[in-house]
Amino acid sequence: MSWYRLRRGVFGKPKAEEYKTKKGQLEQLKQLDSLGIIELYYLDETGFCLTPCVPYGWQSIGKYQTISSSCRPRLNVLEIMNQRNHQSRNSSLHL
Repeated sequence: MSWYRLRRGVFGKPKAEEYKTKKGQLEQLKQLDSLGIIELYYLDETGFCLTPCVPYGWQSIGKYQTISSSCRPRLNVLEIMNQRNHQSRNSSLHL
């Protein structure tokens, strides 16, 4: 056994039938968008903070490394954009 850093991962996989159905629905929406019938936008969000999340790291014996951190509020960012890189009027909201 070796000592490795634990990594975060996505929990589980979607059911094959459900994935196939949703992928087909998305393709239909993309087609309607390309025909100009609807405007399809994608939404993504992320968060940033100054508190690092590193469970451990390799260090030389007798020498201890520290990671600088600061107590500041977390910055959450929400972005809404279409395939033509047009942002929604309400995009880039800082929550």
